[in-house]
Amino acid sequence: MCDMSPRSVIASFIKRTKLIVWDECSMISKDLIATVDRLFRDISKVDAPFGGRLMVFGGDFRQQVLRADNAHLAGELQRFASHLLSVGQGDIPTLTLPRNMPSDYIQIPQDMLLPWR
Repeated sequence: MCDMSPRSVIASFIKRTKLIVWDECSMISKDLIATVDRLFRDISKVDAPFGGRLMVFGGDFRQQVLRADNAHLAGELQRFASHLLSVGQGDIPTLTLPRNMPSDYIQIPQDMLLPWR
C-alpha cells in the first residue's frame, strides 16, 4: 500500500474530508482505486467504501474499451456505460424535491445499486 501515518498532516486532512471528486478516474487502474479505498478505510477506521467519504468519479468513459470474459458481465458493463453516457449528456431527468424545488439529483436504477450491509 503506502507508508502514511494515521497521524500525518495528510491523514488528518483526509479524516476531515466529506467529499472527494476524482476526475479522469477512467484512466486509473482498478488496483490504484482499491488501494485508495483501503487507505481511506485504514485512516478513518470506518469499514465502509472509501472510509465513508462520498466519492464522485469523473472522466470520459468512452475512452475505455469494455472487456469481459463472459457475455452476461459484458452486457452489464455495456448497460452501465450507456447509463453513464446518458447521465453525462443530460438525458436522465432530474428529481424534484419537496415543494417542487428543482434539483440536480438523478434516480439511479435500483439494479445498479450495491446493497449496504
